[in-house]
Amino acid sequence: MPDPCTVVVLGAGGYVGGALARALHLPGVRLRLAGRRPPPWECDGPVGAVDRRAADLTDPGAVRDLVAGADVVVVSVLYAPDGSWRDADADPVAARCVNVGVVESVLESVGGDRDPSLPPPVVVVPGTASLDHAGDGAMSEHVMSVYERHKAEAEELLMEATRRGTARGISMRLPTVYGAAGPGRTVGRGVVAQILRTALDGRPLTIWGDGSADRDLVHIRDVADAVATAVASPDLLAGRRWSIGTGEAVTLTRLFTLAASVAAERVGGSPVPVEYVEPPSGATVTDARSSAVDPGPFSERTGWTAGTRLEDGLRQTVDELVRCP
Repeated sequence: MPDPCTVVVLGAGGYVGGALARALHLPGVRLRLAGRRPPPWECDGPVGAVDRRAADLTDPGAVRDLVAGADVVVVSVLYAPDGSWRDADADPVAARCVNVGVVESVLESVGGDRDPSLPPPVVVVPGTASLDHAGDGAMSEHVMSVYERHKAEAEELLMEATRRGTARGISMRLPTVYGAAGPGRTVGRGVVAQILRTALDGRPLTIWGDGSADRDLVHIRDVADAVATAVASPDLLAGRRWSIGTGEAVTLTRLFTLAASVAAERVGGSPVPVEYVEPPSGATVTDARSSAVDPGPFSERTGWTAGTRLEDGLRQTVDELVRCP
């Protein structure tokens, strides 16, 4: 990568995007952050200047301006007006403008003013590990959620740009992400945060189904480290889809029971009960499907491994929730 290196993070005001931005705030990096509002920034050290911009990322012209001169672009955007990937089901057209359209705009714009003697810019797009099951017959197009279909489409655009030689595209498929990237950081609005908030409030935890489905849960710090690793080694990774996770899935029963125990340990008293109910009408196939992740190929190629044990990550998340409800 050139030195200095211009790194753009789109969606830097979000839960994942903010953590990625902090992980990429490195010596020799000129960081450009964009979101619907100027992304908040708390500098952990005197590394380098940070350019924060507010922009409509669904506007191709705005994206073109943002990625001008970029060596690396990280696209961390999600259509989630109510805080969930499920929101795409309610308005697929609007969701596609965000989940796919921003990637399209980046790939159409990036590298247009680049010195032809330099390698193509790096474009990293976090995806979903649920697509790991799409190629083995276990997950056909008609059972994909709208969000999964959008992520699959964005991945293919990224791979096609790599084949054309206009970008070095890296898709990083993420399972359930949880935790805070550091003291005082947000824990997001994901399922793990919701479970722990419920337990801290002393209310029973409710599992849809029998609790036997598996989940791989990866801490946000490990995700940020994985993306920073990818940005540092693009030629080892470009043109492929990489699964990021711990490789150690747990059942929903284990997750909910452990969450109840960790919350009780933090505030005192007995763990809240874990109850089982029939899935509601809005449940999807994804909710019932196990989602074990194999991060082995990425680890073998880069040396990265997830370093946060689930119990430790849940305790850290509970501490942040108690500190900043």
